[in-house]
Amino acid sequence: WRFVGCWLLFSLLTVYIIRLARCKPLGGKTPRLVYRWFQFLYNASYGFGILSYTIMMCVLFGLHLIFTEDPEPVIDFCIVLFFYGGYFGVLGRDLSELCAEEMASTIGYYDKDAMSSRALEEHICAVCGQSTNTGDV
Repeated sequence: WRFVGCWLLFSLLTVYIIRLARCKPLGGKTPRLVYRWFQFLYNASYGFGILSYTIMMCVLFGLHLIFTEDPEPVIDFCIVLFFYGGYFGVLGRDLSELCAEEMASTIGYYDKDAMSSRALEEHICAVCGQSTNTGDV
């Protein structure tokens, strides 16, 4: 049940983000929101992997004895954490690629069937069309 709950929460939030990315016309803040969501997923997945590896190494070196004598529940937790991180990390990576292609196609800088129909001008934001110069150059 734990995996089903995590998957359901992930799916609901990601479906909302994908829906925003497919909306036409694309909102000015939508690419930032999409990027932040998938960056959060990447960071969380990476953190889960590092945490599970670190805890596993602590168990192998005997540091689990500080908290509990039986290493089995700690190792089980590490394995679950590692696979959750890997599963949601790969799924998030694939979905972020699809969203990026969809948004680029909507903006007009990418077309699946032909060459790009727009050229990006220097110091102009591709999403909102405003200048990116801050005058600090």
